[in-house]
Amino acid sequence: MLSQTVGVALDGLARRCRPTAGYRGAVAIEPSDSAPGTGGPGAVAGAGTNGSAASGTPVALPHVDSAGRARMVDVGEKPLSERSARARATLRASTATCAALADGGLPKGDAIAVARLAGIQAAKRTAELVPLAHPLPLAHVDVAIAPEPEFGRVSIEATARAHARTGVELEALVACTTAAVALYDMVKAVEPGAAISDARVIEKRGGRSGIWRQEPALAATPDCVPVHLRRAGAQAAASVGTCALLVVSTRAASGARPDRAEPHLRALAHAAGLSVARFAVLPDNPPALAAFMRDCADRQRVAVVLTSGGTGLTADDRTPEATLAVADREVPGIAELVRAHSFARTPLAALSRAVAAVRGRTLIVNLPGNPSALVELRESLAPVLRHAVELLAA
Repeated sequence: MLSQTVGVALDGLARRCRPTAGYRGAVAIEPSDSAPGTGGPGAVAGAGTNGSAASGTPVALPHVDSAGRARMVDVGEKPLSERSARARATLRASTATCAALADGGLPKGDAIAVARLAGIQAAKRTAELVPLAHPLPLAHVDVAIAPEPEFGRVSIEATARAHARTGVELEALVACTTAAVALYDMVKAVEPGAAISDARVIEKRGGRSGIWRQEPALAATPDCVPVHLRRAGAQAAASVGTCALLVVSTRAASGARPDRAEPHLRALAHAAGLSVARFAVLPDNPPALAAFMRDCADRQRVAVVLTSGGTGLTADDRTPEATLAVADREVPGIAELVRAHSFARTPLAALSRAVAAVRGRTLIVNLPGNPSALVELRESLAPVLRHAVELLAA
């Protein structure tokens, strides 16, 4: 049914296209009888950079042949290359629903885990859902889901990677939109009016076009988000390095409770321009934690290790000790920044013993285990992490 719907849409588009002189297989979009300035269903609006079409310029549609018929593009002559893409979508719901989703309090259970798996599974079947898409040998798909109850939204970001002759934008977009639909399925019993919005590709890499990113003005989130956060979220910067994420929780490591920190750590890493090379959930065991950090810094040579949890006063909160055991030098200002943000929420932040340190050229930062605290830290900590990585790599 989906394939038939997309096929009808493409046929309709083809009838509004005419061959462009001098360019075999290219078409120019004819404006329809819509209101002035809108350009109609077939028009391409927008200006500018990163390969977008300027207003009034004929646009070549590779999936339409010179006769105006939909076709599958022949990529057989293209060289194999590393391809990657990122896409985002948003599920908008009430604060209470977003909080229940974050805490695993929904009637259907762990919505985040279900949605992540749904997105990954869907990406692998993209060619079955999109009629003219090529089946690709995906090397990696990841879906990060970050509930943000204070803004009444859940942010979803998908990453896809392959060694192929064509890009993986569709795979990333299918992954993030399917994850959004799965989240809706999990929350509809408590909020049937939840809405999916802002689905878009935000970055692609590889092939002849190299690196493309969506313009900040287009990537900005809707006006219901504070302006300073919109600006920070729009600046999706190039990757400055890799990172490792470590959730420290004996109960989560044993399976006694689900881990809630991972999606927020991933969102912070993405905001800082870091690609996630490794993720682990480990119990509060200082030798094991130190071994993980040491291996990430010395063997994998990641730029940053972000840890979450194990920084309080209980007897088994030993993440700071493990960090200092492998550190060459401390970076106290980052730990002070983390505590200052937590102080705005609760005076109990004074009990945090989190540290930040450097081993070789790897920055290790202890963060809170509370998911809400990780969300609040993202805006201010992301640029600090990025600049620290650049300094350490210099």
